[in-house]
Amino acid sequence: MPGARNPESAASLRSALTHTASLLREKVAELSLVRELAECAAHIENREHLGTAIAHAIQGALQVDACTLFVRETGGESGARWSCLAGCGVDPNGPDPRHVADGLLDLAASAVGGTAFSGKGSGTVPQLALELRQNRQVIGALVLTDDDVAEVHQRVPELLSIVAAQAATLLSAALLFARIADTNRYLEAELERRSRLLKNAQESLHQKEKLASLGQLLTGVSHEVNNRLVPILGYAQLLKGLDLPDKAGKAAASIETAALGCRQVVEDLLAFGWPEKPRQAPAELPGLLREITRAFRQGEAPASLQLLVEGEPPNVLVDGHQIGQVFQNLIRNAVEAVEGKADGHVRVTVHGAQNRVVVRVEDNGRGMPEEVRRRVFEPFFTTKTVGEGTGLGLSLAYGLVQANGGEIEAESRQGIGSRFTVSFPACAPAEAEDPDGGTPHPHEASHEVLETNHITSQNILVVEEETRVREFLVHALGTDHQVTTAANTASARRALQEGTFDVVLLDLRLDEGGGIRLFEWVRSATPDMAARVVFMTGDSRDPEAGRFLASQPNPHLVKPFTIDELSQTVRRAAHRAAPEGAPAEPGDKQPADLPTNTPGVPISTD
Repeated sequence: MPGARNPESAASLRSALTHTASLLREKVAELSLVRELAECAAHIENREHLGTAIAHAIQGALQVDACTLFVRETGGESGARWSCLAGCGVDPNGPDPRHVADGLLDLAASAVGGTAFSGKGSGTVPQLALELRQNRQVIGALVLTDDDVAEVHQRVPELLSIVAAQAATLLSAALLFARIADTNRYLEAELERRSRLLKNAQESLHQKEKLASLGQLLTGVSHEVNNRLVPILGYAQLLKGLDLPDKAGKAAASIETAALGCRQVVEDLLAFGWPEKPRQAPAELPGLLREITRAFRQGEAPASLQLLVEGEPPNVLVDGHQIGQVFQNLIRNAVEAVEGKADGHVRVTVHGAQNRVVVRVEDNGRGMPEEVRRRVFEPFFTTKTVGEGTGLGLSLAYGLVQANGGEIEAESRQGIGSRFTVSFPACAPAEAEDPDGGTPHPHEASHEVLETNHITSQNILVVEEETRVREFLVHALGTDHQVTTAANTASARRALQEGTFDVVLLDLRLDEGGGIRLFEWVRSATPDMAARVVFMTGDSRDPEAGRFLASQPNPHLVKPFTIDELSQTVRRAAHRAAPEGAPAEPGDKQPADLPTNTPGVPISTD
């Protein structure tokens, strides 16, 4: 009949519609999974979070027991290595999602289709491994664990391929992001490091420029100050040698002490402005410290000053003169810190530790607050009252220790005490021999013993432009020697051309540096006389003067010098010039047309 429905057709239609609806639901689910995986890109900055999001999305969409994401890392001696990035399972008590059958991942990576199965066994669940490939390189694998994993693969092979490709893209992006982040962190750290180096270099350059300017200023100032200190120190010592009333004797001693203190201040300023390159040689610190502490015990140190040597510390490669200055400064500061304290004590310890030699100078004195301790090595920083310190002692100590390859640090607690620790690398066996062959330090006074006959009265020429220095030298030397003076290059040349002298005291700064040129003239005109020259300088730290003095065997006097230093240097110069085996005699020829003086009466050629 028209309009009648065929039951079979209706059933077929219903079946087709049901199948279509099922396919649509599957496609919607697939599209939903693809969309959810795309949303996982929000976690690309953290690949662990990304892996967890991918595993959860796939496990939920495919309804498998577990889903795990593995990363394949290449390189190194062991070749490719697999590591679990993230995994999730439907049953917390079920199989560990991180577990994978032996060889399954490598099998998937090498398979033609990029898939591999592991069958069901005793206590194991079937697994499907899908390679994750990007730019023809396997970067990971996706592992599905379920009893029906084979059926899942048969049912939605295209979806699994799409999911694997999408997961590979996300994982590759995450790995790339991680590499970029690592590179950025490295570049930021490198930029910070180089900026710090540049800043340090700029500060160092600025500091060197300041030090160079300061050094030039100090050179000129020290010359003027030291010239004025010569007669002050010298006359004070001459007065001390006289039979003076007690009050006058004490006054002369006070003048001498003040002048010596001023000399030390100038020397510290010069050392700061013109740092001297260390003349390193193997040194035994315990022996050096014994000499220093012995000198302190004989003078200003408290009875509780102790030196403790632990074991047998090895030698160190340092400039003994410079490091001696460092320890003198540290011990002096410690002694001053306990001054007036009934139970005050200063302890110096030295020991070897881890291929280093460590020296500690400790006291239980006033100590320092933290804000002072942090600045204690800064130049010109001092807590002493005006006139008691320059603020250079510890900054000089810091520079000298650093220049000799050592380290120095300060610890202190106010009201409890302070500890300064100095350490140097132990001397290597190859350095056991003195690299300088025993050459004395330029600042170390020569103490050679004159075993020849007594040096008799000498004929001495003093070439010095400063009037008061010339007058003092006449007073100091004129009692025992015949003294002729010259205030400039012209008068000195005339005197040297017209007579012979046993000793010539020559100021290097004569006529703005003409002392060096005058010596060159003496050496070329009368070579024998050149050996009798004693140089005088008030700025030995000046580079030009330092280089010149180091190049000459002649003795030299650094202003302001003491009476003893002057007398010993004159005797040494006369001894050098005297013929071997014969006593030094006065010059056999007096300057022509100049009166011959008797000891104590100066001759002036000014």
